[in-house]
Amino acid sequence: MKPLKSLILFCTAILLPSVVMAAKAKAPEWTVAKPAVRGFYTGVGSAPLSSADNQKLAKERALADLISEIEIKIENNSLLERMDENGNYSERHTDQIRSQAKAWLEGYELVDTYNDGSRYWVYYRLNRDDYADLKKRRSAEAGAEALSYWKQGNRALDNGRFDDAAQLYCQGIKSIEPFADQRLTVDDNGRTMNIGPELLYALSGMFSTITVEFAPEKLRVKPFNAESADIKVGVKTNGKDLNNIAVKAKMDSGTAKITVRGRTDRAGNVNISVSDVSAKPAQRHITVTPVIDIDYVFDTPALKEIGDRLKSLIRSAVIPVEIEDSQLKAVCTTTDMDAGSLSRAIASFINNNYFDIVDDEAEADLRFSISTRFRKGNVVQGDMYPMREYFISTSVLVTDLNAKTNVTTVVIDEMRTLAPEKASVSKARTNAHREVLKKLKKALDRQLLSSKFKRRDGTRTDTDYVDWFSEDNLE
Repeated sequence: MKPLKSLILFCTAILLPSVVMAAKAKAPEWTVAKPAVRGFYTGVGSAPLSSADNQKLAKERALADLISEIEIKIENNSLLERMDENGNYSERHTDQIRSQAKAWLEGYELVDTYNDGSRYWVYYRLNRDDYADLKKRRSAEAGAEALSYWKQGNRALDNGRFDDAAQLYCQGIKSIEPFADQRLTVDDNGRTMNIGPELLYALSGMFSTITVEFAPEKLRVKPFNAESADIKVGVKTNGKDLNNIAVKAKMDSGTAKITVRGRTDRAGNVNISVSDVSAKPAQRHITVTPVIDIDYVFDTPALKEIGDRLKSLIRSAVIPVEIEDSQLKAVCTTTDMDAGSLSRAIASFINNNYFDIVDDEAEADLRFSISTRFRKGNVVQGDMYPMREYFISTSVLVTDLNAKTNVTTVVIDEMRTLAPEKASVSKARTNAHREVLKKLKKALDRQLLSSKFKRRDGTRTDTDYVDWFSEDNLE
């Protein structure tokens, strides 16, 4: 028996490598080079056997490979052509069209599979004529679906439901995105129409024809008046009233309290109230812009690009605002030399936003008395080099010269600032004034929110008291 066993082992040692080599030689050629078969699209894919879903993954890759062979030809006046800009859009989204085709692809057949011990391989093919017929049938179905969305969108827009109309038109575009390279003609009660561009025209028409109407044509307001003046704003598109639309309103300069009272009603109207307007500049305007916050409907790469373009079409309305002369003047005084630059900064702030600054106290309604105390502190180590501490204390006393009463007093005590140790004291003081001014404005805003004072017009009744600082007047 021993000689026989030895012979078997000997033969095994000689033949086994040959068997292994033969197995390797039998690997299908399609795993090495993708086959080109006349009249068919072909796709090859593989996945490691270590993957739990290797067969599914290999199939997905094979079908993606198959679809990559399908040429995308952009037809004249197709959706893709209408959305294109210098060829950039086509280049970015033809792959998107191919990937979407996987969702409705059918009729492909499995040609072969192979397991090489480490990877699982699959080979699929699809008859080109069958694919052409399938695409024609699927595109016709998509066109009919898009037509239905287009009609529903038209009805929603006729009823002033802007958001609903936009969403329906976008649903129509999504239904034909896999066929965006084709010119999809549909029949609408005997009228032949190209549904892709029609959906785009409907969307762009909604946004490009948005108009904002307002009354009065010019707003005239008293400065520092807590009682609001109202503007009636109407939002339309293509002459149709738009309901449930938000708007934003912003004054171009100066300060004011502007409140938009909800969203547009069924008639497309919304009221905007304006109060606590600063006295300067005398001429300005309020810009009113519809806020079309429907990004959620542009939820595919193609639609996102469309949405970005559409939002750029929205136009704003400009409402002129004229501020009546407040006839109020202020004087700024200081009790020490250190407060000189800070006093000038406060005077500039007041003159630009609220009252005319005068030099003679006899002409003024209000006096701003500014005093400061500035001192050195210790040297501390900074991130890069030694820094010197400085501490600044500031007080601003605001006096109503007509009523001869104190309006308010603002005090900022021992605010710490830092400057390089080698910096001059004057430079450190300038920096400290700049920093304390920021706090000073906010502190004045808080403390003078409900402050009142008398006008210099000779009459002295309660109606002569004016709320002159609102929470929006000091930034």
